[in-house]
Amino acid sequence: MTEYGHMIDSDLVEDKRSVYDIFVSFFGNPKLTKIKDENNCSVYAAKVNLHLREERYLIVICKQDNFTVGTNFDMEALRWDSLQTRSLNQELPCNVFTYMPSKKYPFASRIFLKERGEKMTTYTSRDYKISLCLLHTENTKYQYPNLSTIAAALETFQTIVQIET
Repeated sequence: MTEYGHMIDSDLVEDKRSVYDIFVSFFGNPKLTKIKDENNCSVYAAKVNLHLREERYLIVICKQDNFTVGTNFDMEALRWDSLQTRSLNQELPCNVFTYMPSKKYPFASRIFLKERGEKMTTYTSRDYKISLCLLHTENTKYQYPNLSTIAAALETFQTIVQIET
């Protein structure tokens, strides 16, 4: 295919592309707003449209870019290193979106306990090159089960997803 020119995203390995596609599909490709640059990273966020005491956000962290704070991108356009679903007690200046969580494949893909710590429980996936950390909100290291699914982890809104390289 390269005889006709350069491949788009040729540096993006297939494993990463499939991981990006899963999360774009799960959340419905929302528009994320750049909220800050910090530690050589650019942080983008979108608020989930819910009326709760706490604010729920989808946050992605990318290598630092030159776009200004307030710039919006569709999720599929961002090449993130870390994705988070978080409940926060503060309001972030970003777009609002609605989605319908799915428990069907690939979101029903199982995740397996890797490590149980005092502040978080870490899982790994056998289907995708990702690790998921669930942050503890209770004073117990047994807040989360040994076995779960990608969808269930995301819906805790205490989740950090890393693509393994």
